[in-house]
Amino acid sequence: MSYIMSLRRAIRPVLQFAVSMAIICALVEGGARVLERRFLYIADTPVFFWHMTDPYLGWRNDARGAKRVGLPIDERGYQVYHGENAPLDAPTILCLGDSGTFGIWSDGTFQFDSFAKFLADDLACTVVNTGTVGYTSWHGVRVLKEYKGPLDAVVVRFGWNDHAHGNPMELRNAGSSFATFLNTFAAGRILLFAAQVKQASRQ
Repeated sequence: MSYIMSLRRAIRPVLQFAVSMAIICALVEGGARVLERRFLYIADTPVFFWHMTDPYLGWRNDARGAKRVGLPIDERGYQVYHGENAPLDAPTILCLGDSGTFGIWSDGTFQFDSFAKFLADDLACTVVNTGTVGYTSWHGVRVLKEYKGPLDAVVVRFGWNDHAHGNPMELRNAGSSFATFLNTFAAGRILLFAAQVKQASRQ
């Protein structure tokens, strides 16, 4: 009996510490989410119904949501167009970009027949359009790194997003697993954002 009592006394402070730390972490994360949304504008949720959250890119196009508006988006989140008269061994062009590349404009006009479709028909080739609303050149680099498939040419078009808002993962070690892990939490994104500012001040 005395052994059990001693064990309980030993475990109790450990449990109290664990519960206290869990509460502190929850409060910190909750406060970080409020700070992030109110002041930093770091996007961590999808903007449109055809978006889905993604731990590597923040968000990407979702094939299931895209069906509602007839977008030819595959399971990777890409729009793929095969030219009308393209042969089986036709070259493949990869398009990187933001909403303009995707086919939607900032004035709210939905123009889903993007230039990529015209390009595929005009050049009789296959065009893989990875353009996504809200993406910056940072996203473009990551998309290019993860792309697996035939590739003969790359077309890059990024505009205002790079100036309107940065990305907290714009770091030299942005591809590290630790940075990716941090990016899953609001508190981690703020830390990465602070590191970005500090890094930029040294350049």
